[in-house]
Amino acid sequence: MPSTTASFAVKALLCSSLLSLINFAAASSQQWKQWTCDELTPNLCELQVESGSVNIKSIPVHYWRYTRKKNDDGNKNDDNQERYQSMSNSNNSSISNSIIALHGGPGWPHSYLLPLKQLACRGDTAEVIFYDQAGCGESVPYANTTATVSNTSADTTINDAASSVKDQYPHLLDPIYYSEIELPTLIHHWKLQRYHVLGHSWGTILAQLFALNYVNKHNKNTTVEGFNTKEEGLQSLILSGPISNAQAYISAQWNPADQNNLASLPPFVQHRIHALEESKAYDSMEYKAIDSVLSTFFTLRTAPPPDCFGDSAAGVNEEVYVGMQGASEFTIR
Repeated sequence: MPSTTASFAVKALLCSSLLSLINFAAASSQQWKQWTCDELTPNLCELQVESGSVNIKSIPVHYWRYTRKKNDDGNKNDDNQERYQSMSNSNNSSISNSIIALHGGPGWPHSYLLPLKQLACRGDTAEVIFYDQAGCGESVPYANTTATVSNTSADTTINDAASSVKDQYPHLLDPIYYSEIELPTLIHHWKLQRYHVLGHSWGTILAQLFALNYVNKHNKNTTVEGFNTKEEGLQSLILSGPISNAQAYISAQWNPADQNNLASLPPFVQHRIHALEESKAYDSMEYKAIDSVLSTFFTLRTAPPPDCFGDSAAGVNEEVYVGMQGASEFTIR
């Protein structure tokens, strides 16, 4: 039998846990909907955002620039709620540390990266810039369309407008467009003299292509678009979940030496994944069911997903995603 001291400690722990649950339930008197990304990443300062768009190849590419709110003392608001101010005519001349965030996908809008906006709190000269790459989120060429395709885990089909990507906008299936046309055009529009590029997942591919091809090519010249590229321009790359070799990426996911990848799944599940992919049964209910479950294991482990991830999922362009990535995160075309 356990000692009296140990028994008392267990009872005290149970009482403490029960009290925490009661307090949590009392604080959540209203019906719970979902977690928010602002809850996951509490505010470090009060932020303001400037939004706009640039037409690139007949598509309005929308962006959002976050900076520390002017005259802010760096403390949280009393209600711990972030307030946004539109700065349609803001003066960003004091900004010297711009971080450009390149979202993943391809075809997944920027919203899931919004917790990174807190990096703008690291000083009065810092800003974080997000944008939806052409074809997804708010950067769509289709009339009366705010999202080209719903969540890929849902049993839906691509609408008629989105299915025109391959025929009407083939450049949306070319990584070179995003790295050597879209991103440089935006940088020029923002008039950035010194900037850092932060890429996530697919965004790391674009970041590497941008640095290796566009920047290196133009650094051979004395100036680029009015800037001395040897002293200004790209200052650093930050790569989160980087991909440099797609086939090595897929092979690593099945490496039995790694106990945290697909090789750690039960043999039957592994067999079904291989069988479905070999028969290209990506649209089958079985493959979609496996994909949706595996996403909570390996893609987004915060489940149920917070609001900013759901916002991104609602704006996915599946034709762009499947056209360059494949039917899921676990296969490459």
